[in-house]
Amino acid sequence: MTEGERKPKILLLYCGGTISMVHEGANQTGPLIPPKSPDAFIEQIRPIVSSFVDMNHIVIITNEDSSNVNPDKWKRIASAIAENYNKYDGFVVTHGTDTMGYSSAALSYMLQNLNKPVVFTGSQLPIAQEGTDAKRNLEDAFRVASSNLAEVAICFNKKIWRGNRAVKVRAQGLDAFDTPGFPRLGHLEDGKVIIESHAITARQDCSPLTLKTAMDTNVDFVESTPFIKPEDLIIRSQIGAEVSAILLKWEGVGGDFSKGKDNPLLVAIRYATERAVPVVITHSWAAKHGENYREKITALVDSGAIPALDMTEFPALMKLCWCMGQTESFKGKDRVEEVRKMFATNYRGEVDLNFDPSLLRRTTGDAKSGLARLKV
Repeated sequence: MTEGERKPKILLLYCGGTISMVHEGANQTGPLIPPKSPDAFIEQIRPIVSSFVDMNHIVIITNEDSSNVNPDKWKRIASAIAENYNKYDGFVVTHGTDTMGYSSAALSYMLQNLNKPVVFTGSQLPIAQEGTDAKRNLEDAFRVASSNLAEVAICFNKKIWRGNRAVKVRAQGLDAFDTPGFPRLGHLEDGKVIIESHAITARQDCSPLTLKTAMDTNVDFVESTPFIKPEDLIIRSQIGAEVSAILLKWEGVGGDFSKGKDNPLLVAIRYATERAVPVVITHSWAAKHGENYREKITALVDSGAIPALDMTEFPALMKLCWCMGQTESFKGKDRVEEVRKMFATNYRGEVDLNFDPSLLRRTTGDAKSGLARLKV
C-alpha cells in the first residue's frame, strides 16, 4: 500500500467459535469454553490487520460454540451485512469450524447480487494457544476481504474456498476444508491474494444487494444404505407440515432398478412427490463414476426426484432449505416444480449446469407412473 492510499474498510462480524475460546479454570487447563466477553479477542485482531485495513467497527452476532449457530444467526449475519453494505469494502466473519460450511452456504443465497467479499474464517486452535493458526487465518481473511472477490468464501490455511461448496473434512490438522470435485477459488502467497479465473469478482453493472433470508428447515436428510427402507420416505411424506422436503443422499448401493416403476425406492419417491414433498437426490462422488450410474440416476429423476447435479449433500441441504423458504407461497405440486427450477438454476456458482443438462429437462409430469401406492 502506497503512502496516502486509503485502506479498505472491513467490517468484522464476530460469531464465537474455537478461534476465540479460552480454557476453563484459573490455571487455564480445563476444557475450551467461549470467553465471557469477546473484547480481548477483538483487541488481538487489531495489530494483526491494522497496517493494511481500517477495522473501526465490530458487530457481535453471538459468542458460542458453532454447534449452536442456527438459521436465526444466519439471518442476523446477513441483515448486518445488508445494513452496512454501502459503508464497507468487505466483510470478515469469525466463526467456529464445525458449522462454518452451513453458515457460508446460507449466506451465499441470502445475499443476492453480492458484489463484495464476505469471508468466513476460524481456526483449529484458539488464538492464545501456542502454535495457533488463528492469527494467520485472520490476516489472510482480511486480505481476501480487501480483494475484488465478490462472493461468500471460506479462507483457511492460506486457501480460499467457495462458501456454498465447502465442507469440513478434518477435525485435526490445519487444512480443515475442501470443496469436493470443485477447485478452490484462490490462495495466498507471500501476503498476496491470488484469485482464480472461475471465482466471482466485482462487476461495474451489478444490481443492488437483495436480502432473501427466508428458509424452511423442516427438511429431512436421508442417507441411502444397502438396507434403506423406501417406506421411510413415505412415512416422512405423511408427516405433513413437519417435513416439507427430503434430501436423499444416494450412494449408488442397493440400486437395482431392474423392476422399473415397481422398484420400491422409485415408488417411494413418486409417493412423496405426488404429495407435494420434493425429494432432492445428491450422490457420492464414487457413485457418479460407478457402473450404470447414468441409467440409475435417470430412473430416479423419471420417478420425480430433483437432481442436485454436482452438489454434495450438505451444500445441497442448505440450498434446499433456502429454496423451500423462497417458495412458501406456492402450493402442492407447483411448489415441487418451483424447487425443481431453482435447483436447475446456478445462483452463486453452487452447481455446474453442464454436469448432466439432459436431467434438467425432466419435470414432475414426466414421472412414469400412475398414483404411487405402497403399504406402510
